Amino acid sequence: MASFESVNYLIRPNKSVERKLIFDTLSHLKETFDISNYTYIGMGSMWFIDFVLAHRNIGISKLISFEHPDHSNRAKFNSPYKAIEVRGETVSDGIKSLDWQENSVVWLDYDTGPEGPVLDDVGYLAQRMSAGSFLLVTLNAHVGRLPDKDSQDNPITRHQALSELMGEFAPDESEFPHLNLKKYPLALAKALMLCIERETRRSARGIEFYPFMNFKYSDNAPMITIGGIFLDTPTRDKFLANEHIQNSNYLNKPLFEINIPHLTQKERAVLDSLLPDQEGISEAKFEEVCGFKISQKSLNGYADFYKLYPVFGEVLL
Repeated sequence: MASFESVNYLIRPNKSVERKLIFDTLSHLKETFDISNYTYIGMGSMWFIDFVLAHRNIGISKLISFEHPDHSNRAKFNSPYKAIEVRGETVSDGIKSLDWQENSVVWLDYDTGPEGPVLDDVGYLAQRMSAGSFLLVTLNAHVGRLPDKDSQDNPITRHQALSELMGEFAPDESEFPHLNLKKYPLALAKALMLCIERETRRSARGIEFYPFMNFKYSDNAPMITIGGIFLDTPTRDKFLANEHIQNSNYLNKPLFEINIPHLTQKERAVLDSLLPDQEGISEAKFEEVCGFKISQKSLNGYADFYKLYPVFGEVLL
Protein backbone atom coordinates (compact mmCIF):
# COMPACT_ATOMS: atom_id res chain seq x y z
CA MET A 1 0.00 0.00 0.00
CA ALA A 2 1.32 3.46 -0.87
CA SER A 3 1.87 5.74 2.12
CA PHE A 4 -0.63 8.32 0.84
CA GLU A 5 -3.36 5.67 1.09
CA SER A 6 -2.82 5.21 4.82
CA VAL A 7 -1.75 8.72 5.90
CA ASN A 8 -3.54 11.98 5.18
CA TYR A 9 -0.59 14.32 4.83
CA LEU A 10 -2.82 17.35 5.29
CA ILE A 11 -3.56 16.54 8.94
CA ARG A 12 -0.19 16.29 10.67
CA PRO A 13 0.26 19.21 13.09
CA ASN A 14 3.98 18.83 13.83
CA LYS A 15 4.79 18.31 10.15
CA SER A 16 2.71 21.39 9.39
CA VAL A 17 4.82 23.48 11.75
CA GLU A 18 8.05 22.08 10.30
CA ARG A 19 6.90 22.91 6.78
CA LYS A 20 6.08 26.48 7.81
CA LEU A 21 9.49 26.90 9.46
CA ILE A 22 11.25 25.68 6.33
CA PHE A 23 9.37 27.93 3.95
CA ASP A 24 9.58 30.88 6.32
CA THR A 25 13.35 30.40 6.29
CA LEU A 26 13.43 30.24 2.49
CA SER A 27 11.29 33.36 2.35
CA HIS A 28 13.81 35.24 4.50
CA LEU A 29 16.63 33.97 2.30
CA LYS A 30 14.96 35.56 -0.76
CA GLU A 31 16.67 38.73 0.45
CA THR A 32 20.01 37.07 -0.30
CA PHE A 33 19.31 34.53 -3.08
CA ASP A 34 17.03 34.74 -6.10
CA ILE A 35 15.03 31.72 -4.91
CA SER A 36 11.92 32.70 -6.89
CA ASN A 37 13.81 31.73 -10.03
CA TYR A 38 15.02 28.41 -8.65
CA THR A 39 13.52 25.02 -9.52
CA TYR A 40 11.65 23.27 -6.71
CA ILE A 41 12.02 19.47 -6.82
CA GLY A 42 10.28 17.08 -4.47
CA MET A 43 7.80 14.31 -3.88
CA GLY A 44 4.38 15.93 -3.89
CA SER A 45 2.31 12.75 -3.47
CA MET A 46 -1.40 13.51 -3.94
CA TRP A 47 -1.51 16.70 -1.86
CA PHE A 48 1.44 18.82 -3.08
CA ILE A 49 1.42 20.85 0.14
CA ASP A 50 5.05 21.92 -0.06
CA PHE A 51 4.65 22.70 -3.76
CA VAL A 52 1.78 25.07 -2.97
CA LEU A 53 3.98 26.85 -0.42
CA ALA A 54 6.93 26.98 -2.82
CA HIS A 55 4.73 28.56 -5.51
CA ARG A 56 2.50 30.75 -3.36
CA ASN A 57 4.94 31.92 -0.66
CA ILE A 58 8.28 31.86 -2.46
CA GLY A 59 7.10 32.55 -6.01
CA ILE A 60 8.78 29.53 -7.62
CA SER A 61 7.15 28.69 -10.96
CA LYS A 62 9.29 25.77 -12.09
CA LEU A 63 8.28 22.77 -10.01
CA ILE A 64 8.99 19.06 -10.52
CA SER A 65 7.40 16.24 -8.53
CA PHE A 66 8.51 12.62 -8.72
CA GLU A 67 5.85 9.97 -8.24
CA HIS A 68 6.02 6.20 -8.64
CA PRO A 69 4.77 5.23 -12.12
CA ASP A 70 1.94 3.19 -10.58
CA HIS A 71 0.47 6.35 -9.01
CA SER A 72 1.64 9.12 -11.33
CA ASN A 73 -1.66 9.49 -13.21
CA ARG A 74 -3.51 10.09 -9.96
CA ALA A 75 -0.84 12.58 -8.90
CA LYS A 76 -1.16 14.44 -12.21
CA PHE A 77 -4.93 14.61 -11.70
CA ASN A 78 -4.45 16.15 -8.23
CA SER A 79 -1.73 18.61 -9.21
CA PRO A 80 -2.96 22.06 -8.11
CA TYR A 81 -0.97 24.13 -10.62
CA LYS A 82 -0.11 23.92 -14.28
CA ALA A 83 3.43 24.88 -13.27
CA ILE A 84 3.98 21.51 -11.55
CA GLU A 85 5.51 18.85 -13.78
CA VAL A 86 4.65 15.42 -12.39
CA ARG A 87 7.17 12.82 -13.54
CA GLY A 88 6.15 9.20 -13.31
CA GLU A 89 9.49 7.84 -12.20
CA THR A 90 11.40 7.10 -9.04
CA VAL A 91 13.58 9.75 -7.46
CA SER A 92 16.66 7.64 -8.22
CA ASP A 93 15.85 7.66 -11.94
CA GLY A 94 14.46 11.17 -12.11
CA ILE A 95 17.36 13.05 -10.58
CA LYS A 96 19.70 11.62 -13.21
CA SER A 97 17.81 13.39 -15.99
CA LEU A 98 18.00 16.93 -14.55
CA ASP A 99 20.51 19.73 -15.10
CA TRP A 100 22.13 20.36 -11.73
CA GLN A 101 23.97 23.45 -12.95
CA GLU A 102 20.73 25.34 -12.35
CA ASN A 103 19.92 26.51 -8.84
CA SER A 104 17.29 24.46 -7.05
CA VAL A 105 15.53 23.64 -3.82
CA VAL A 106 15.28 19.87 -3.41
CA TRP A 107 13.25 18.20 -0.67
CA LEU A 108 13.47 14.41 -0.63
CA ASP A 109 10.67 13.62 1.81
CA TYR A 110 10.93 9.87 2.32
CA ASP A 111 8.52 7.95 4.55
CA THR A 112 11.17 5.24 5.07
CA GLY A 113 14.34 5.13 7.11
CA PRO A 114 17.88 4.99 5.66
CA GLU A 115 17.23 1.71 3.90
CA GLY A 116 16.74 1.56 0.16
CA PRO A 117 18.15 4.12 -2.27
CA VAL A 118 18.44 7.04 0.19
CA LEU A 119 22.24 7.18 0.40
CA ASP A 120 22.66 6.74 -3.36
CA ASP A 121 20.12 9.50 -4.08
CA VAL A 122 21.62 11.90 -1.57
CA GLY A 123 25.20 11.14 -2.62
CA TYR A 124 24.36 11.73 -6.29
CA LEU A 125 22.88 15.14 -5.52
CA ALA A 126 25.70 16.15 -3.14
CA GLN A 127 28.21 15.68 -5.93
CA ARG A 128 26.25 17.75 -8.46
CA MET A 129 24.04 20.45 -6.92
CA SER A 130 25.19 24.01 -7.57
CA ALA A 131 26.42 26.59 -5.08
CA GLY A 132 23.42 28.45 -3.68
CA SER A 133 21.13 25.41 -3.98
CA PHE A 134 19.30 23.87 -1.03
CA LEU A 135 18.89 20.19 -0.15
CA LEU A 136 16.49 18.82 2.47
CA VAL A 137 16.04 15.17 3.37
CA THR A 138 13.34 13.68 5.62
CA LEU A 139 13.60 10.17 7.06
CA ASN A 140 11.68 7.99 9.47
CA ALA A 141 13.75 7.92 12.67
CA HIS A 142 12.06 5.15 14.64
CA VAL A 143 14.76 2.92 16.07
CA GLY A 144 12.40 -0.04 15.77
CA ARG A 145 12.85 0.09 11.98
CA LEU A 146 16.46 -1.04 12.34
CA PRO A 147 16.79 -4.71 11.37
CA ASP A 148 17.67 -7.13 14.16
CA LYS A 149 19.18 -9.73 11.82
CA ASP A 150 21.73 -9.59 9.02
CA SER A 151 21.36 -11.00 5.50
CA GLN A 152 22.36 -14.43 6.83
CA ASP A 153 19.63 -14.29 9.48
CA ASN A 154 22.14 -13.83 12.30
CA PRO A 155 21.21 -11.55 15.21
CA ILE A 156 22.85 -8.11 15.11
CA THR A 157 22.93 -5.12 17.45
CA ARG A 158 21.39 -1.77 16.59
CA HIS A 159 24.86 -0.31 16.02
CA GLN A 160 25.68 -3.10 13.60
CA ALA A 161 22.38 -2.58 11.82
CA LEU A 162 22.99 1.16 11.44
CA SER A 163 26.50 0.46 10.16
CA GLU A 164 25.10 -1.92 7.54
CA LEU A 165 22.66 0.75 6.37
CA MET A 166 24.91 3.83 6.60
CA GLY A 167 28.34 2.28 5.98
CA GLU A 168 31.21 4.72 6.52
CA PHE A 169 28.79 7.45 7.60
CA ALA A 170 27.46 5.60 10.67
CA PRO A 171 28.49 7.36 13.91
CA ASP A 172 30.96 5.68 16.22
CA GLU A 173 29.46 3.57 19.00
CA SER A 174 31.42 5.60 21.56
CA GLU A 175 29.47 8.71 20.51
CA PHE A 176 26.10 6.99 20.84
CA PRO A 177 26.52 4.06 23.27
CA HIS A 178 22.74 3.70 23.51
CA LEU A 179 20.77 3.72 20.27
CA ASN A 180 17.34 4.06 21.82
CA LEU A 181 14.16 5.89 20.86
CA LYS A 182 15.58 9.17 22.20
CA LYS A 183 19.13 8.99 20.83
CA TYR A 184 18.60 7.30 17.46
CA PRO A 185 17.13 10.36 15.64
CA LEU A 186 20.24 12.43 16.41
CA ALA A 187 22.55 9.57 15.41
CA LEU A 188 20.69 9.16 12.12
CA ALA A 189 20.72 12.91 11.45
CA LYS A 190 24.47 13.08 12.03
CA ALA A 191 25.07 10.12 9.71
CA LEU A 192 22.96 11.70 6.98
CA MET A 193 24.71 15.06 7.30
CA LEU A 194 28.11 13.36 7.20
CA CYS A 195 27.10 11.57 4.00
CA ILE A 196 26.16 14.83 2.27
CA GLU A 197 29.25 16.67 3.55
CA ARG A 198 31.70 13.95 2.47
CA GLU A 199 30.12 13.36 -0.92
CA THR A 200 30.18 17.12 -1.55
CA ARG A 201 33.90 17.27 -0.74
CA ARG A 202 34.57 14.22 -2.92
CA SER A 203 33.17 16.09 -5.90
CA ALA A 204 36.26 18.36 -5.68
CA ARG A 205 34.31 21.36 -6.99
CA GLY A 206 35.33 23.82 -4.28
CA ILE A 207 31.82 23.57 -2.79
CA GLU A 208 30.82 22.72 0.78
CA PHE A 209 27.52 21.66 2.31
CA TYR A 210 26.38 23.80 5.24
CA PRO A 211 23.55 22.18 7.26
CA PHE A 212 21.42 24.66 9.16
CA MET A 213 17.88 23.22 9.29
CA ASN A 214 17.83 20.12 11.51
CA PHE A 215 14.40 19.19 12.83
CA LYS A 216 12.83 16.32 14.70
CA TYR A 217 9.07 15.86 15.00
CA SER A 218 6.53 13.13 15.52
CA ASP A 219 2.90 12.86 14.48
CA ASN A 220 2.60 9.10 14.32
CA ALA A 221 6.30 8.20 14.05
CA PRO A 222 9.53 10.06 14.91
CA MET A 223 10.90 11.82 11.82
CA ILE A 224 13.98 13.92 11.12
CA THR A 225 14.58 16.52 8.44
CA ILE A 226 18.07 17.79 7.79
CA GLY A 227 18.49 20.70 5.42
CA GLY A 228 21.32 22.83 4.19
CA ILE A 229 22.84 24.86 1.41
CA PHE A 230 25.72 24.20 -0.97
CA LEU A 231 28.23 27.03 -0.77
CA ASP A 232 31.31 28.31 -2.49
CA THR A 233 33.27 31.31 -1.20
CA PRO A 234 31.02 34.10 -2.62
CA THR A 235 27.74 32.43 -1.64
CA ARG A 236 29.11 31.51 1.81
CA ASP A 237 29.75 35.15 2.68
CA LYS A 238 26.27 36.18 1.48
CA PHE A 239 24.55 33.34 3.32
CA LEU A 240 26.25 33.89 6.66
CA ALA A 241 25.48 37.62 6.50
CA ASN A 242 21.73 36.98 6.29
CA GLU A 243 20.06 38.32 9.46
CA HIS A 244 17.57 35.47 9.72
CA ILE A 245 20.39 32.91 9.64
CA GLN A 246 22.22 34.86 12.32
CA ASN A 247 19.28 35.46 14.65
CA SER A 248 16.83 32.56 14.29
CA ASN A 249 16.21 30.52 17.45
CA TYR A 250 15.45 27.30 15.55
CA LEU A 251 18.25 27.16 12.98
CA ASN A 252 21.80 25.87 13.38
CA LYS A 253 20.86 23.42 16.14
CA PRO A 254 22.08 19.79 16.42
CA LEU A 255 18.44 18.66 16.23
CA PHE A 256 15.62 21.08 16.99
CA GLU A 257 12.53 19.29 18.28
CA ILE A 258 9.08 20.39 17.16
CA ASN A 259 6.63 19.12 19.74
CA ILE A 260 3.26 20.81 19.79
CA PRO A 261 0.57 19.43 22.11
CA HIS A 262 -2.93 18.34 21.17
CA LEU A 263 -5.28 20.97 22.56
CA THR A 264 -8.96 21.78 22.38
CA GLN A 265 -9.99 25.07 20.83
CA LYS A 266 -10.93 26.41 24.28
CA GLU A 267 -7.54 25.46 25.73
CA ARG A 268 -5.81 27.18 22.84
CA ALA A 269 -7.84 30.32 23.37
CA VAL A 270 -6.77 30.48 27.01
CA LEU A 271 -3.11 29.96 26.13
CA ASP A 272 -3.26 32.56 23.36
CA SER A 273 -4.61 35.08 25.85
CA LEU A 274 -1.50 34.53 27.99
CA LEU A 275 0.99 34.90 25.13
CA PRO A 276 3.45 36.24 24.24
CA ASP A 277 5.23 36.04 27.57
CA GLN A 278 9.03 36.13 27.79
CA GLU A 279 8.92 34.02 30.94
CA GLY A 280 6.67 31.42 29.34
CA ILE A 281 3.59 29.82 30.90
CA SER A 282 4.11 27.71 33.98
CA GLU A 283 2.04 24.65 34.91
CA ALA A 284 0.92 26.51 38.03
CA LYS A 285 -0.25 29.54 36.06
CA PHE A 286 -2.19 27.40 33.59
CA GLU A 287 -3.80 25.41 36.42
CA GLU A 288 -4.76 28.62 38.20
CA VAL A 289 -6.62 29.83 35.10
CA CYS A 290 -8.13 26.52 33.91
CA GLY A 291 -8.39 24.35 37.00
CA PHE A 292 -6.36 21.41 35.67
CA LYS A 293 -2.77 20.67 34.64
CA ILE A 294 -1.02 20.37 31.31
CA SER A 295 2.62 19.29 31.34
CA GLN A 296 5.29 21.96 31.21
CA LYS A 297 6.74 20.33 28.09
CA SER A 298 3.41 20.75 26.29
CA LEU A 299 3.06 24.34 27.46
CA ASN A 300 6.57 25.16 26.27
CA GLY A 301 5.90 23.46 22.93
CA TYR A 302 2.80 25.54 22.38
CA ALA A 303 4.50 28.78 23.44
CA ASP A 304 7.26 28.13 20.90
CA PHE A 305 4.92 27.67 17.96
CA TYR A 306 1.53 29.17 18.84
CA LYS A 307 1.66 31.51 15.84
CA LEU A 308 2.19 28.52 13.54
CA TYR A 309 -0.21 26.11 15.28
CA PRO A 310 -2.42 24.59 12.58
CA VAL A 311 -6.20 24.69 12.74
CA PHE A 312 -8.15 21.83 11.14
CA GLY A 313 -11.84 21.79 10.52
CA GLU A 314 -14.59 20.35 8.37
CA VAL A 315 -15.90 22.48 5.52
CA LEU A 316 -18.99 21.59 3.51
CA LEU A 317 -18.41 22.40 -0.16
